[in-house]
Amino acid sequence: MKKEYQNFGFTLSEMLIVVAIFVLIILAVYSAYTLSQRGYLEGEEVAEITPPG
Repeated sequence: MKKEYQNFGFTLSEMLIVVAIFVLIILAVYSAYTLSQRGYLEGEEVAEITPPG
């Protein structure tokens, strides 16, 4: 009588796809962060140059 084995886990291709998606998400978040940081710093420079009133 043969025993039936059940495979629980992920294949290598599934893991590569998940890692690729995760990297894309991280890059998008990093890009948004740097873009907002750059805009904030430019706004600070304008605020320093512009006299009050």
